[in-house]
Amino acid sequence: MEAAETDVCVQIDSIVFVGATLLSDSKKAGLSGPFLGRCLSMNHIHEVVRATTNLYIERGYVTTRVFVPAQDLGSRRLEIRVVEGEVESIRLNDNSPADRRRIAMTFPSGIVGKPLNLRDIEQGMDQLNRLPSGNAQLRIEPGEKVGASRIVVTDQPGKMWRFRVGLDNSGQKSTGEIKTFASVDKDNLLGLSDMLSLNLSGDAKSLLDMSRLGSRSISAYYTVPFGFWSVTASAGVSEYHTHLEGGGSKYLSDGRTSSYGLDLNRVLHRGSQSKTTAGISLAVKDVDNFIEKERLVASSYDLSILGASLGHQRRFFNGVLGLSGEFHLGLPLFRADRDNTSERSVPKNEFRKLSLTGSWMRPFEIAGHPLTFSTQGAAQWSPDTLYNSERLDLGGRHTVRGFQLDSLGGDSGGYVRNELAMSILPQDRSAWFTSVFDDLQLYAGYDAGFIHRDKDDEYERGVLQGAVLGLRTRGGYIESDLSVSRALDAPSFMKNRDWEVYWTLNSNF
Repeated sequence: MEAAETDVCVQIDSIVFVGATLLSDSKKAGLSGPFLGRCLSMNHIHEVVRATTNLYIERGYVTTRVFVPAQDLGSRRLEIRVVEGEVESIRLNDNSPADRRRIAMTFPSGIVGKPLNLRDIEQGMDQLNRLPSGNAQLRIEPGEKVGASRIVVTDQPGKMWRFRVGLDNSGQKSTGEIKTFASVDKDNLLGLSDMLSLNLSGDAKSLLDMSRLGSRSISAYYTVPFGFWSVTASAGVSEYHTHLEGGGSKYLSDGRTSSYGLDLNRVLHRGSQSKTTAGISLAVKDVDNFIEKERLVASSYDLSILGASLGHQRRFFNGVLGLSGEFHLGLPLFRADRDNTSERSVPKNEFRKLSLTGSWMRPFEIAGHPLTFSTQGAAQWSPDTLYNSERLDLGGRHTVRGFQLDSLGGDSGGYVRNELAMSILPQDRSAWFTSVFDDLQLYAGYDAGFIHRDKDDEYERGVLQGAVLGLRTRGGYIESDLSVSRALDAPSFMKNRDWEVYWTLNSNF
C-alpha cells in the first residue's frame, strides 16, 4: 500500500491502541505492522480504524467504537482509541421477578458490566426461543454511561400448553399395526424457560377393546437451560403382549423396557455462521422379555451407558449443515453387570460404540415454487456384539422407507435419506386456511443403507434401497402424511412387500 503522491502524509513509526483490552499483542501487531515506518495519509489511517473495527465485529463486539482522537503526530506516534462497549443491563418485558429469573437462566452469567459480545446475546435469545412458544425479540439501546448498552428483550409467547393426538400405521401385525398417540407439552413450567413433555402411545385395537394384547408406552422429558448449558432428564416405559404359535399351540409372549437418561450439553463456540456443542450423557436401560411368564435370559438385560458427544452446525452452500459424533461406553453400574465371557457372539454389557450423524437442508425456488432439498444420514460402528436396543435397525419410515414388514439389523452400518419437497399451496391463501393447513408439500425421496457383515450371524449383512412419493401437510391444527414407498433392493432372506403405504394423521391444539 503506497500513499498517492498527491496525498498529504505523516511519517509513523509506532501505533498505540488505547483501551483495546480484548486484543492480544499479536493482534495489535497484525493490525499495525503493515503501516509502520511509512508515510501515512488520512486514507491509510482510516484503513487502520476500519480494520480494527472489523476485527472487533468479527469477534462479536458489535458496539465497540474505534476512532482517532486529536493528537500531535510530530512524534511519529499514532494513537488509536478504542471504547469497548459494555452491557449496562438486560431487561425482559416488565422486568418482574419472573422476568429476571428467566434472564438469569437463559443469558450467560456475568455479562453485565462486561464488553458486549453479540454471541452471548444470541445465546440468550436462542435459549428463550428454544421453547416452541418462544417469540423473543431484541433491541439494543444506548445506556447511561458512554459506550454502554441496554439489552431490551420483549417476549409475547405463543401457546404455553400444547396438546397433540394422532394415528398412524407404523406398528407391526403382532402388536398392532394402527398406533395411537397423545402428548402434552408445558413451556416455562417452573418459570425457568424450562419445558416438560409427556407422551403416550399404544396400538389402537387393544385400547378400543381393552385387551391386554398389543403394545403401549409412556415417556416424559424435562429440559432446562442455564446460559451456555442445558440439562435434559428423560424416562420411559414400554411393554408388549402378543401370542406366538408353535406346535399347534399358542404361547403368551410379553416384555417390558424401562429407560432413564440424563444429558448435559454446552455450547463451546458460537460464530456468525456456526455453533459447536459438546455433551455428556448417562442412560440406564432395563429390558425383560418373557414367554409364558418365564424370563428369557438371552434377550433380557440391564445396561448403563455413558456417552460423550460433539456437534457442529453451520451455514453451508446456502443451506444448513449439521454434524455430530457420539461415543457410547457400557459400564457395570446400577444393575448392569460386568461381562463374564469373552465369547465374540455374546452381547456385551461393557460395549463400545461410535455413532455419527449428519444432515444438510437447502431451500430454493424454481419458477416461483418453494422447494427444499434435504439429506440426512447416520452410521455406527462397534467392535462388540450389541444387545437389540443398541443395534442399528434399517427399515420403516424413519430409516430406509419401503421395509416396514421386516428390518435389517446389526452392530455396525449406516444409512442415508434424500428428499426433495415442493410447497404447492398458493401464497395468497387465507389466514383461516393457514391456521388449519400451514403448508402442503409434495415430496419424493430415495433412501439407502447397509449393515456390515458379521461372520457369526448369517442374517447380519446386506444393503437396503427404497424410494417414496408422498403428500403431507405441515403446521396448523392438522398435520397429515400419506406416502407410497417401494423396496428397490434387499437381501433375499428378508420379507418385504413390493409396495407399502404409510399414513399419519395428527391434530394439534
